[in-house]
Amino acid sequence: MRDSADVPEARWGKTRVLPAGDPRSDLMILIDAPEAGELMAGEIGALFDRMLAAIGRDRASIWLAPFATVRPVGRVPQDVLRRLTAVARHQIGLVAPKRLLIMGDAPSRALLGMEAIPARGKFHSLNLGAATVETVATVHPRLLQERPAFKAQAWKDLQLVMKGL
Repeated sequence: MRDSADVPEARWGKTRVLPAGDPRSDLMILIDAPEAGELMAGEIGALFDRMLAAIGRDRASIWLAPFATVRPVGRVPQDVLRRLTAVARHQIGLVAPKRLLIMGDAPSRALLGMEAIPARGKFHSLNLGAATVETVATVHPRLLQERPAFKAQAWKDLQLVMKGL
């Protein structure tokens, strides 16, 4: 992921932002792409950290991964989206979390077949072939910054994620 010229986003930029946290965690969070060359940086990162704290977690206790390691500029071609989806599914299978939280539309569309808002509020079974992962979709903290009215819904999604963990 760090150096290969064969990853789908290889031509989008020089600096790839890799997953971080505890790969043995029972909770994996998949976001769309890095913010400013970091996973959940700036004000969005601060909000994300507050969301984690509200459910008794921090970045060291989860596996945080971007759907794309470089933020795309413009529309992403379908063949690239298919490859990104395959990479994400492979990574989820390797990490094998008990629960997956998808934040944002791009990874939600890719893995669940629908955007985050219609997908939110319930468990989805993400079938990876050898395993099935309980998955919850929610809005990205970026949207919460722009539209605070979604915070109550996001809080319900976080509570749903934590049931049974």
